[in-house]
Amino acid sequence: MINKVSQGLRFLAKPLLLNIPFFLCSLLLQSPLLISWLHNAPLKALYMFLNIGDGATSDLYFVIILSIVIVYACYIVSKMTIVGGRFLKILIYVLLILTFIARKFLMSEFGLQLTPSTFSLLQETNNHEVSGFIGDYLLSAIGLKYFMMALGLGFVVGFSDWVYGKKNLQHKLAFMSKGLGTFVVISIIIGIPAIIGGYNQLMAAPGGQSTFSAIHCTLLKMSKTSEESHCFWNKIDEIASKANVANCQEDSLNVVFVLGESFIKSHSSLYGYPLKTMPYMEKEQQEGNLFVFKDEVSPFNGTSNAMKNLFCLNDLSKGEKWYSHVFWPQLFKKAGFKLYLWDNQKNFDKKHGNTFYEMYSHRVSKLCYDEMNENVFDFDEYIVDDFAKRINITKRAKNFVWFHLMGQHFAFADKCPEDKKIFKAKDIKRSDSFLTSDMKQVIADYDNAVYYNDYVLEKIIGLFRNTNSVVVFISDHGEEAYDYRAKASRPAMEIGKEKEYAHCQHDVPLLIWCSNMYIQKHPNIVGDFSKSLNNPSMTDKIGYTLLKLANIETPIYKSDKDVTSLNFRKNKRFIYLMGGEKLDYDRLK
Repeated sequence: MINKVSQGLRFLAKPLLLNIPFFLCSLLLQSPLLISWLHNAPLKALYMFLNIGDGATSDLYFVIILSIVIVYACYIVSKMTIVGGRFLKILIYVLLILTFIARKFLMSEFGLQLTPSTFSLLQETNNHEVSGFIGDYLLSAIGLKYFMMALGLGFVVGFSDWVYGKKNLQHKLAFMSKGLGTFVVISIIIGIPAIIGGYNQLMAAPGGQSTFSAIHCTLLKMSKTSEESHCFWNKIDEIASKANVANCQEDSLNVVFVLGESFIKSHSSLYGYPLKTMPYMEKEQQEGNLFVFKDEVSPFNGTSNAMKNLFCLNDLSKGEKWYSHVFWPQLFKKAGFKLYLWDNQKNFDKKHGNTFYEMYSHRVSKLCYDEMNENVFDFDEYIVDDFAKRINITKRAKNFVWFHLMGQHFAFADKCPEDKKIFKAKDIKRSDSFLTSDMKQVIADYDNAVYYNDYVLEKIIGLFRNTNSVVVFISDHGEEAYDYRAKASRPAMEIGKEKEYAHCQHDVPLLIWCSNMYIQKHPNIVGDFSKSLNNPSMTDKIGYTLLKLANIETPIYKSDKDVTSLNFRKNKRFIYLMGGEKLDYDRLK
């Protein structure tokens, strides 16, 4: 009996014994052990072995079993065909190295892991963003660093495998066979209960511990997203079937909604920034046409999630889901408005738009929009010119116009034409110890993008200045430009820096501009503004404000959720991190 067990263990051990470098490569390059080490938390890796049923521990044992399966699969294929087995092994090596380098890059440069939120950022990209990313990262010293890291890792792995394969291990290391066989058996006996015990926890809070589980969680999320889209489209159809859901008695009115991108509120001179980054809007404020709201927060720092909850009338403070509530542009359509969508982030190379693809589906386009742009442009002023060229607003009675700008998205220097770049590194007077001259130039690039954003807003206002019009500007989320740490774009939050993180990535401007004609015709609406400028609100309520500004009557409107209303009631404000966690924003203050 003992001999049979021993023979069985040796049989089980043989594939592993012949492929130890392969097994270790698979285990280490995708396991949560190495990810914990990359996070400078080596003790967490040891803890995983002890806490059976924990999500991370479940993931660890899953990777162990998966690595064993990979080794055995390649071994079986090699027995069937030597070339096929070798090719499969090389392919897996390449995939393991590339995914590890990708994870190291995301973690080191952005503080991100492979989570559903991370993959959603890829869905949000368009050609402009991709080219900027390639220029800033891949075709730079940063890209070279990771390329050399991949080559070095490939050499070490390949050389180790080659050297190991040259040795006659079956004789020299025969005593290891029992140990390896026992390892396989124990891994299965302990691993499967551990995986089952922590599976729900792992799925509920995917942290991207291992490469496989990160991708698995993402695929599950994508499947859920598809279900959400169908719920949203059903809601669209429901509103379309209702005859008197909204109406407006205005003879002529233009409501213009401008959605900015990556706008750090504190970099606006309207909010106290020392550089004159928004001189045009300051002038409009002095003349009494612009109203600056002081305490607006975006719950998300990613475009897709921000837009979904911005354009639907759900209340995040109550846990309501975007896809179960009214898409408020549809109410404008019901009230007799012509709807125009000019989006400078729309990706025409994909089946749907890049950010909130439901917005560009055939069903939504047919029910909501009268016309949409057909091209995107390098700079935002040209999307305004394109609209003015194609649409004669004066010939239409009631219009809702939505501009979606590229704004201050990275790379910042590419979002502003050369003739509008007025700030340089020397203009950044901050004395933070971590700031270098290159970092100051990046800040100056960002401030130039804000200045250009101001110019674009003034250009939009110019189209509607002599009409009965109201223009609302808000940003999808904020950004970082070396504001309090040596990082830019949207890196992950650091413990102890919660307030600074929220201030940069979630505080957004909210501006309402009214033409003189609008002010004369709607003195009651405009009169409420001065009493509402300090109301603390979130961008998920902006639809209610726009319904009021448009003078639309609908039972769906709630005055207590309208930031401009005297009946406004403050609700809890949450910000959502990339991993899915949510924080009480006002407690951070």
